[in-house]
Parts: sequence; structure tokens; C-alpha cells
Amino acid sequence: MVQMRNKHVSTVIYHGDLITAIAATAAASGALYHPEWFITGAYGTDISPTITRRYDQTQWKNAFGISLREIPRVPSESECFKAIREADPSVNPQIQDTCNILWQPLVELVSALQMAGPHLTVPQYTSVFPRLTKLSPTPATYWAMGGFFGPGDWSYSEYATETWWDPNAINTDGVAGSYRYADCGRRYGRGEFTSSPSLAFSSSSVTGVNGGRRCHWSG
Repeated sequence: MVQMRNKHVSTVIYHGDLITAIAATAAASGALYHPEWFITGAYGTDISPTITRRYDQTQWKNAFGISLREIPRVPSESECFKAIREADPSVNPQIQDTCNILWQPLVELVSALQMAGPHLTVPQYTSVFPRLTKLSPTPATYWAMGGFFGPGDWSYSEYATETWWDPNAINTDGVAGSYRYADCGRRYGRGEFTSSPSLAFSSSSVTGVNGGRRCHWSG
């Protein structure tokens, strides 16, 4: 951080994991260095409000970038929460981070195993992925990620939304500190981002599906 400060680096493209960012933002403040932070959506930095609230907020209030994840819903209304309660109705878990991080890959894993059938082989398992997402190749609703697999493409997400951190916004878990999604969460496929000025840090951003208003994308 001291080296970047001394070289007058104005923007840090953060491509580390969500836990290391706690130390990185603290180190930046310790060096009296306050750049803007660009989020790449890598390693969970865009999905965990409870951990992100542990980042130095004087730093992360300057964070923006892209996310390929779903826009959060109220935890009790998510598929993940409902699945856990179906398995054990007595459980009332605090599961937002668990669901945000683990639910999508688990759904992909189990769906592929089911489609591959009882005689599981590596070729049989990998062959089902192109068929796994043909029903919804594009975002079905504004909060959904949308995506598909293809030859040599083992990453599902294909549509990104512009996101930024607002330490004062109320997240869907009812706590202050939330990622917000620009232009009501509008998503862009590969090559679709425009050269228009960014809509991050604007009033058209939402914090989640129940962000207080119905979304109509501009443009």
C-alpha cells in the first residue's frame, strides 16, 4: 500500500479474496492512502455483506465494479433458506452468507449429478453441463444472474451488473452496509457494456429485490 501510495496509484483493481480485503483496507488506511477500489467480482468480494462490513469503511465506501452474482433477496424468501427449512423446519439459520456463497455451485453440482444418471463417469458428468442451463440462458428477471456452459467454458455466469458499496444502505438482512446495483441492477453480456458514464453511486441503484421500488432499466 505504501508503494502504491508513493507511486500515486489512484485506483486499486482488487482481485484478492473477501477475507484478505479486511487486511488490505486496514493497511491502506494505515498508510494514509485512500484510492478508489475496483471490484472484479472475484473470490466472493461482491457477495458477503457481513464480511464486507469488516472492511475499513473509509476505504470501501470508494469501492465499485462488477458482479456476476444474483442481486440479494430477503434471506427468508430465497430458495436456499426454503430448502434448509424443508429439511429441518426447526432451523432458523442466519444463512445469508452461506446461501450467497454456496447455493449456486451446490445446485449446479446436484443437478448435473442427477442428469448424468446412476452410472457416473467423468465424460458422462461433464457432457450434461451444456444441457444444464438451456432453459434459462439469459437472466429471467432483473435479479437473476443468467448464464450457460459451453465447450471449454466451465463458468456459468455470463451477465454482469455494476455494483458499489454503500456503508449506509440497508441490506436485505436489515443491517446497514450493503452493495448497491446501478441502474436498478441492469445486466450486460459480453461486449454489451457501454461507454456511457457510470451509474454507480447514483439514486437509480438498488440494494436487493425488495429495494423499495419496481425496476425499469434506462437506455
